[in-house]
Amino acid sequence: MSKIRNEPSEADRFDLKNAQVSLKELSIRPNDLKLQLRFAKGLYEISDLKSLLLTVVDAILRITRMERGYILLKTQNSYAYPVARTKERVNFDPTELSFSHTIVEEVLKNRKIHYSFDPSEHISDSSERLQLKRILCVPLIKTMGFEYRAFGVIYADSKTDPGSYSARQLELLGILGGHASMAIENARLYEMASIDDLTKLYLRPFVLNQLKMEWRRSKRHNYPLSVVMIDVDHFKRINDRWGHIAGDEVLRKVTQVLKQGIRTEDILGRYGGEEFLLLLPHTGLEGANVIAGRLVESVRETKLDCVDRVTVSAGLATFPVHEDQDAGELLRKADRALYDAKSKGRNRICIYDARLDR
Repeated sequence: MSKIRNEPSEADRFDLKNAQVSLKELSIRPNDLKLQLRFAKGLYEISDLKSLLLTVVDAILRITRMERGYILLKTQNSYAYPVARTKERVNFDPTELSFSHTIVEEVLKNRKIHYSFDPSEHISDSSERLQLKRILCVPLIKTMGFEYRAFGVIYADSKTDPGSYSARQLELLGILGGHASMAIENARLYEMASIDDLTKLYLRPFVLNQLKMEWRRSKRHNYPLSVVMIDVDHFKRINDRWGHIAGDEVLRKVTQVLKQGIRTEDILGRYGGEEFLLLLPHTGLEGANVIAGRLVESVRETKLDCVDRVTVSAGLATFPVHEDQDAGELLRKADRALYDAKSKGRNRICIYDARLDR
């Protein structure tokens, strides 16, 4: 396992998604502000809330060597579980997650980190029933005026023994949890200002910024990035024939279908009007073509009460196959492929080809 250097190179600076960090390494110098600032800046550079939550869970699982983890966020009347992951970075349905509700409620109430390392001392019957060896629960705290309130937790557990942690190491985990709290709250506020009222998708400026960030990561670590432009076919005709209320319902329904057909780490935004922009990190041309094709098919098979039939067209371009110099040019090529799909009769996915620019 490679160790973190005091002065990281430009190639690996602040990349929490790929950094291999152990709690032992982090606790060598618990008062080293450089190390804490590196962790914090890595979080604050991620403006997309979903990507940030994934990064936090992955980092905590790597640091603690726990087997699975999730983030719980308090909502107005209940709780939301936006991220649930295993240490292998496999997502699973949070509603199927069995965990210690007692411990979570305790941490939310007391706003203190909880760490169980002896099954006989577990305060929760569910932890014994689940045969858990280790449980870690870190509060996410924000300030409300002169008060501190817990708005969620980072939870991790394991059925195997990943090793015990000292009080100093747990203190450091609490500090890292504080950085995560501030980054998550900032991202939540940023997201609230970047969401389209109609579709509840990211607005164009936000998703374009995400494209730039994913482009930099892809170039730095040499993994593929695919961009898909999607357009509702004959949308003006829908508005003219059935009215704008029906047109709005079509956009909401198409959005629902698209969101159901993509992965947690994918980024979907409303590009403008009836156009959508989909970013597929870590996805090559073949995989992106399969995903986009399924989305086109899913929309085609969707039944709506307000209109007879709805279809979409899609254009696909992939880094580095089609473009390896400029993110804006990759987007242009996806848009050019979308135009090709329109010209060939719509209701299909087309892949960029250099001949389209001749």
